[in-house]
Amino acid sequence: TVKVDFIPVESFEKREYYGLSPAQLRLYILQQMTPNNTAYNMLQIYTLESVNNHKLQEAFMQLIKRHESLRTSLFMMGDEPVQRIHDFHEVEFEIEYNYVSNIKLEVEEKEGTRELAHLSIIKEFVRPFNLSQKSLLRVGVIKTRQTKYLLLVDMHHIISDGISIGIFIKEFIKLYEGVEIPLLRLQYKDFSIWQTHLFQSGVIKNKEKFWLNVFSNRIPSLDMPLDYPRPEVMSYRGDHIEFEFGSDITGKLRQIQKESGATPFMVVLAIYNILLSKY
Repeated sequence: TVKVDFIPVESFEKREYYGLSPAQLRLYILQQMTPNNTAYNMLQIYTLESVNNHKLQEAFMQLIKRHESLRTSLFMMGDEPVQRIHDFHEVEFEIEYNYVSNIKLEVEEKEGTRELAHLSIIKEFVRPFNLSQKSLLRVGVIKTRQTKYLLLVDMHHIISDGISIGIFIKEFIKLYEGVEIPLLRLQYKDFSIWQTHLFQSGVIKNKEKFWLNVFSNRIPSLDMPLDYPRPEVMSYRGDHIEFEFGSDITGKLRQIQKESGATPFMVVLAIYNILLSKY
């Protein structure tokens, strides 16, 4: 029998400031190194058939009130970065509305969905976030001739990820339709404090010792064949290639996923890491 210590996440008392989780700290440092960088903007674009401006504003205001992360700012206090959760009434939020009449949309039909690209007004919408501002959420609506409405939702990665965006959109739809949703028992700051306590209590020390031992010698470098020499200053310029797995590979991936209890993303990422290790 394997004994596993379970330490539940609890709701912590309200404070004026909170420390950053390790994930937040990493992103905070990266953003401070290149303040005008938009690599960590998480833009989502949705096509809407119609828009009720009042209901749209109200739905997003309810989301901001509901989720502390949507009214969180991050800044330096002395030598330490901290985060502050602002009261709902402190946050000024306005949806950016634009009407586009003569801009052509480059639309690619793919699997029954429309993918929008090279639209100048969308590029202008994606701007760097100042992490010290009271909300790291930006919302815009574009009225066009080709498509009735485009809803743009942009958040900084330091307050959101792929999982939370899915939750965000599901809740937005319900709130827009006037459906009540249950109150939240926990917020991200509760997880952050819980995780910090784990580090301070020594629970994670054995795991830390393991990885320090793994990398006690020189960390191996990745000898990948590159198209271009690596620049001295890191750049986010690049490209992407799309491809599909056949049914045989897809079946094997699903089998691994089922046996391991992992998500498809975790399985593919693990395989990708194994590939990199071969280099």
